[in-house]
Amino acid sequence: MFGKYELGNIIRGYRQQKNVSQADLCRGICSPSHLSRIEHGEAEAPLLLAQTLLERLGVGLDRLVLLLEEGDYKLYQQRREIIQAIRAGRAGMAGRALAAYEEAAGNDKLENQYVKYCKAKLWRLHMQDSSLSWERRERLAQEAEQLLEEAAALTIPGEGWNMLLGRTEIGILLAQTEGISLKKLKYIQHFVKSYYSKGWVEEYYPKIQLKYAAALAGKGKCRKALAEIEEGLAVIKAGKSYCYCADLYFLSVQLLERLGKGTVQAKEQEELARRCQQAYSLYTLDGNPKAWEVERHMQRYKEKWKV
Repeated sequence: MFGKYELGNIIRGYRQQKNVSQADLCRGICSPSHLSRIEHGEAEAPLLLAQTLLERLGVGLDRLVLLLEEGDYKLYQQRREIIQAIRAGRAGMAGRALAAYEEAAGNDKLENQYVKYCKAKLWRLHMQDSSLSWERRERLAQEAEQLLEEAAALTIPGEGWNMLLGRTEIGILLAQTEGISLKKLKYIQHFVKSYYSKGWVEEYYPKIQLKYAAALAGKGKCRKALAEIEEGLAVIKAGKSYCYCADLYFLSVQLLERLGKGTVQAKEQEELARRCQQAYSLYTLDGNPKAWEVERHMQRYKEKWKV
């Protein structure tokens, strides 16, 4: 647990600084009266509750790690290990770390949400195993989507999107392949830009823009989708979201292709070829099979536009 008075003062200070009500800050995770007791040092806040409250205010827990007691610090480290293993594609290591975390952690709403979220990411990581049958991959995909739906329902209302979101909550929404509307994506976009630090914006915004642009393209709004892609690419500077560059470049290529040669001028044709090359290089660097799909586009454009 955090020191009750230190944490309460920190939360109250940031909340008042950002002019956020108690009801808005704690919606879906605890009652306003419980948050009030936390802020006044009358109640303790478990690790995940404290972390979610702070993240909804755009504050990273890293700044407050020194306030953690030994047990909470160990859980905090386990969470980092799980995410790092998943990002590195180490399914076995991630599975073992998640099992250890699930055994040591509590069973409240936020702990349950985090475990479901990590299991969904782990199932999708297992889907990359080429030895699995198509049927097994399909089952894993369905299980992952179900876990994400259950995780979202724990703290995120299906209606009423004027709310604050922690990093796990945003991760859950962006990982879902179904059930997220353009309106919800637009709200997430606005929230991240308004509340999160520059580092967090760079981490999340390109992925938000990729999902938003793809949704716009599905509605036939290709020009608008291209503009959103440009916004996503513009924030990538320090490399935290560099993994999304190839997807953003390739989606822009596909959108320009859909618009047709008649609306693509010579200068745009050169840019299109450049983006194909960038997407191809990045996919090849990561060993992503999409590289071959991009290569086919590159060849077709070379023949069609002589670029």
